[in-house]
Order: sequence, then C-alpha cells, then structure tokens
Amino acid sequence: RARMPNHHVRIRSGPDSIGWAGLPSDPRYGCLDPPPFGKQCTLPRALALAACLSMPRCVAVVCPSQEPYRPGGGGKVPEPICQLRSHGDADERRH
Repeated sequence: RARMPNHHVRIRSGPDSIGWAGLPSDPRYGCLDPPPFGKQCTLPRALALAACLSMPRCVAVVCPSQEPYRPGGGGKVPEPICQLRSHGDADERRH
C-alpha cells in the first residue's frame, strides 16, 4: 500500500504578518497572473492551502483580510485572498 504524506497545519490569527521572503508567484499553483502585490504569490483563499502543500518551499499562508479582494474598487477576485510564504515567522508587526 502506498503511503500518504502527513501534514501538520496550524491556524493562527494575530496582529502580525509573515513577510514575503522571495517565494515567487507561479500561476501553475493558482497564483494570480500578473501578481497584484509585487512578485509574491497571491491567490483566492479557497486555493491557498492546496497550493502551499504543492509548491516547493512553501511553509505558510497569510490571509490578510476576510473580505473579498477588490483592487481599486474593482471586482477581480470575488473572495478573500491569501499569499504564500517560504518562512513562518510573524516578522511584520501590526501589518
């Protein structure tokens, strides 16, 4: 029988954020193209956990708001967004 990988997922909510540290956006994992925030992978919240588990070096997901993402008042993503991270330290204070 094939062994399935195990993953430990911990959900935390807090005032600080995990800063971006060079994990580039890649539309093969569901990242928005072009990325709306620099080069970081930003994607719909519904895809975030599966994308992180699939993307090499991804160890954390940051979901900055529970509101749908509307850049400049538009309706590009009708649900909350998340961003993938290559480290798990909450190093952006009050962000």
